[in-house]
Amino acid sequence: MANILIVVGSVTGKALSAAQAIEQVLAQHHQVSLSTSPSVADVQNPSLDILLAVVSTTGQGEVPSPLMPWFSEMQDLFPLLPALKFAVVGLGDSSYANFCGGSEQVENLLLELQARPICDRFKIDALEYYNPVDVAQAWALEFLPLIS
Repeated sequence: MANILIVVGSVTGKALSAAQAIEQVLAQHHQVSLSTSPSVADVQNPSLDILLAVVSTTGQGEVPSPLMPWFSEMQDLFPLLPALKFAVVGLGDSSYANFCGGSEQVENLLLELQARPICDRFKIDALEYYNPVDVAQAWALEFLPLIS
């Protein structure tokens, strides 16, 4: 059983809904917690196996403001995380030039911190899915076998 932390960056609530849908699927098999205001200490917890970031995109491809304190703290303290596995789910609108840019920034930071990706970043396009819950649940079912 893996210990999974889901960090959520949401402005309109859609990323939070997607994260909660993913949490429901993963919690059937693993220990899962969800945080909308994580800290670096949460990510450095030695009992944490997997970090899952569910991130919407705001403005010109930025990390959403509720997740910025964590993102900035991670940039400032720059804790190397070579033992941490991670996955990123991005929500955005493909009609914008920086589609899922917020999730891309989070993914790039985790890579710089030497965390190890489990899978490619999953993107949920608001033009295809007004309500991201069903597609998030389907992704979580595909993600389950990747958790070791």
